[in-house]
Amino acid sequence: MKTKNSFLKNCLTLIVILINCNGFSQWKTVEANNIKDDIIITYEVIYDRELSLQEKNSAEFLSEIVIAFNKNTVIERRFGDKLKPFNNFGFLDYENKKGYNCSISTNSKNALSYDFKNPNTKVAISPTDNSKQILEFPCEKGTVIINNTPKEIFYTKKIGLRYCKQFDVDGFILEYPGYNKNLGHYTIVAKKITHTKLAPNYFSLANFTIQTEEEYTKKLEESKQKIHDTRMKFIGEKAETFKEISINQKKIDTKKINGEIIVYNFWFTTCGPCKMEIPKLNELKEKYKNKNIHFIAIALDPEYKITPFLEQYPINYEIIPEGRWIAEKFGVSSYPTNIIVDKEGTIQFYEIGYKTDILERMSNTLDKYLN
Repeated sequence: MKTKNSFLKNCLTLIVILINCNGFSQWKTVEANNIKDDIIITYEVIYDRELSLQEKNSAEFLSEIVIAFNKNTVIERRFGDKLKPFNNFGFLDYENKKGYNCSISTNSKNALSYDFKNPNTKVAISPTDNSKQILEFPCEKGTVIINNTPKEIFYTKKIGLRYCKQFDVDGFILEYPGYNKNLGHYTIVAKKITHTKLAPNYFSLANFTIQTEEEYTKKLEESKQKIHDTRMKFIGEKAETFKEISINQKKIDTKKINGEIIVYNFWFTTCGPCKMEIPKLNELKEKYKNKNIHFIAIALDPEYKITPFLEQYPINYEIIPEGRWIAEKFGVSSYPTNIIVDKEGTIQFYEIGYKTDILERMSNTLDKYLN
């Protein structure tokens, strides 16, 4: 009898082990082995309220998310309406349980690595009778609190990968909520699925410089120190003068601009952060259009590249092409950079990099030196 009980106990133990091996492992299940082709899922972003044109043109606006994946890798790209992402994307490696925040610039490819970790947003799972079909997948339903408001979330276990963002669910999310303090609540819903075959190098970071969070933090601190040193070097100093001709054939001689403020913007056409701040710069120009202020944008590009760019991203400043030599005069090596020169020709504002509140920062300085 004892032998029989031991046998049954061992069998039960084996069954439990088999269930655990074939069930949900935290990030990937056996269902993932059914993924034969590459799959692309396009998500639509639906806002709870009608947004204005200005809101849709803001850097915070999100129109869709595109997820491409196979059984080992997920790549996520986010898109706005007018302001396209500046080559940033998320990369999830399910074999090694590593994630990467990737960015591509004109001269570098970088990826910030991190370990997979449990999401921190709790989800109340609803009974299965509240489930629904999204695309070709049966989904389970949950409820989550977003900005003090209960919202629904739907996910499927049929894909076999745990793509859950910040939500603590054990599946692949196909409908989930979001919130932006300026644009309000929105819902991200999977609307289209494509089974395809992507290029072999699509799911590769072979040419990327990969950094850990610690390495990135160290480099970021060094960059901040460099920016600080540059600002301290130029603020309070006399600005360099130059002569040039704008793309509108206007002759500009800054030495002859006496007793008036000059606002400079340094940029180039393929600079994503530069694109993002253009609406704010145009708003600044409009705000001070009746003041004696000269707004000059110094571009690195030749005119033939600037002209088609302006059709999609109009800049209301006077634009000078091929201005790298002017940028060097002002010590500019990072873009965008905005500089304000007061009526006496002294640099009073020197801001490097994109800032969401660049309008308020520059307005504060302009108001101070206009008075």
